[in-house]
Amino acid sequence: MDGPRDDRRGGDSWIEIASLHFGPAARALDHARSEDWSLALRAAGLPHRVRRMGRGFGVFVPPAVLEQALAEVGRFEAENPPGEAEAPPPPPPPLVPAGFGVAAVLAAAAGFFVLTASPGLLGMVPETWLAAGTADSGRILAGRWELAVTALFLHAGPAHFLANAAFGGVLLHALGRELRVGGAALLFMLAGGLGNLLNALAHGPGHLSIGASTGVFGLVGGLAALRAARDGRITLRRAFAPVAAGVALLAMLGAEGQDTDLLAHAFGFLAGLGLGLAAGLALRGRPAPGRGAGYAAAALAVALAALAWAAALGRAPLP
Repeated sequence: MDGPRDDRRGGDSWIEIASLHFGPAARALDHARSEDWSLALRAAGLPHRVRRMGRGFGVFVPPAVLEQALAEVGRFEAENPPGEAEAPPPPPPPLVPAGFGVAAVLAAAAGFFVLTASPGLLGMVPETWLAAGTADSGRILAGRWELAVTALFLHAGPAHFLANAAFGGVLLHALGRELRVGGAALLFMLAGGLGNLLNALAHGPGHLSIGASTGVFGLVGGLAALRAARDGRITLRRAFAPVAAGVALLAMLGAEGQDTDLLAHAFGFLAGLGLGLAAGLALRGRPAPGRGAGYAAAALAVALAALAWAAALGRAPLP
């Protein structure tokens, strides 16, 4: 390159300015730098053109504004030297397989539903299970914490169970790919139980509820918060999109049906937000927990469910 490049259109001579700024041996600008220069010139109100030149780009200006254009790009380069741009955010952690684990959880849930809905199995009828495990706010407030957990496993019928299984299975898979299925199942249990406890406090004695939906909306909140916080650098912009998506899901799906317990869904969602935030900060952009941690979390979830049902069946006045 022996001097400024000319671009003649309609008799006008436009001068390429990178060779003047960096010297005759300078290569053409990359796309990002040419766009930066274009923004600087546009902000100064200077006419210019950006054109491809071989493997790079050139910025051309009319001779009348050449000195002003060089001053602008010189000022820009002084304030923004190459290599000092903000480092891009780290890539999201790799996901782990979750299909088999989700299928196992849904199969176990379906088996328990059949057990509680079929007369005569284990010498009990559906009314027995309902009497023992329904989230009765009066009894929960009197210290029967286990009912906040056992109610997650009871459903009013096949349609109620299938709706929760379908929606919950999708969310369990999404969260399980980032937290292992065992971790996602434990979050479901904890968020659902906390949501039912808060619901009992809000309603006072006399409120009854059953169903997994409180825990399912805990998965919504947990997934939203985990994705907002997983790189360990929480900002309003990072948190807004996933949390807003969770709130939208709560608004769309959490209030459907005549017998829907909206407060329980909202409390489950809020509990899931807190648990997902804690998980995201603990991981701080690391990969999903190892298999051992996933199995340990699954064992804790199973132990919590077993302990809750043992307490409920042992303390309830069974018919």
